Amino acid sequence: MKRMKWGCIDMMRLAMAVIMVLSIIVTGCSAASANKEVVDQGAGNQTPSEELKDLLNRGIARELRVSIQYMWQHIICNDAESQEFQNELRSIAVNEMGHAKAIAERLYALGGVPTTKSEDVTVGSSLKEMFENDKREEAGALKLYTRTIELAGKLGDEITVRLFRKILQDEQEHYDTFSAFLEKVK
Repeated sequence: MKRMKWGCIDMMRLAMAVIMVLSIIVTGCSAASANKEVVDQGAGNQTPSEELKDLLNRGIARELRVSIQYMWQHIICNDAESQEFQNELRSIAVNEMGHAKAIAERLYALGGVPTTKSEDVTVGSSLKEMFENDKREEAGALKLYTRTIELAGKLGDEITVRLFRKILQDEQEHYDTFSAFLEKVK
């Protein structure tokens, strides 16, 4: 795979493409649609903590970052060596967009303001580097979302717990997928 150098304009174009894909596709994503009743309900009887709201915003920022990262990787995986990974990268990117939407809706229902910012995207310069980065991202998500479930449970927020249990299952599948990808490219 050829190493590509991307400037700010390229990244902004990609971000705009991801946002367009999100607006078209995300309403059909399993994480968003399966959890509609979860995110539509408010805080219930509990008062959400600022720590929980912060964890949700960290989750949104993470989901935005990896959806862009995986979509960008999907776009650049167009040579014979990497084509087999294209469809799965796109599928995971769209799934992550659905997570961002579901978490943002839940945060808003709790009275928080969802972030629109993500952290820096790390694409990688080889398939191995890409999938190592992706696996690391998913491991971080597993930790973050486990912590979110624990805190929401302590606060008695079963709605957030149910939402993040579903998302956590998806992230475990993504982790397993990137682990399998790494085995193929070693």
